[in-house]
Amino acid sequence: MSKTVRHATVVVAGLGRLGTAFALRAAVDGAAHLVVWDPDRHALAALDERLAGVAGDTTVHFQHVDLGDAGAIAAAAQRVRHRIGRVDVVITDSTTGRRAFFWRSDSGEDIRRVMRVNALSPLYVAREFLPGMLAGRAPGRSIRPARILTVVPGPGPAPRPRASVTAAAAAAVTTWGKSLRLELRHAGARHVGVT
Repeated sequence: MSKTVRHATVVVAGLGRLGTAFALRAAVDGAAHLVVWDPDRHALAALDERLAGVAGDTTVHFQHVDLGDAGAIAAAAQRVRHRIGRVDVVITDSTTGRRAFFWRSDSGEDIRRVMRVNALSPLYVAREFLPGMLAGRAPGRSIRPARILTVVPGPGPAPRPRASVTAAAAAAVTTWGKSLRLELRHAGARHVGVT
């Protein structure tokens, strides 16, 4: 990861296991700015403690953001663009879920929450920063590479009992990622990678 994030601006939206690992690695590898969003203030504080000895010259920005709320994501992204500027790497690891049979979901609210966080938030986060990534040029510099990385919830889109909504969200975000990669290729934006 050091080749892609050294002196870069990295946004990590969601502190799942991999989101936390990527945030730590970005700081160790010398990202210029590391922006961390999560709805859990305790998770943000825990990461802050872990970064204390390894952040080096990386400037770390923590923001409490409800990743199931498109408006909250847009407002947080606006703050990032205003205070920092262009984002080079976006990592989304925002997952939620409840292990239950589908018919035991709570009157639709469980379903809506899982789909908003697991399937829609990666799209909202990427959409906020993709225009800047596509512009890709800093004054006096060549095109800067950019990357969008989305952590798929659970074991991915594989069918599994008591996690059908999570599997549906994983299938949606996996298909979106593959489609976005094709769209970028067709648009000639090969400097923006999607994983």
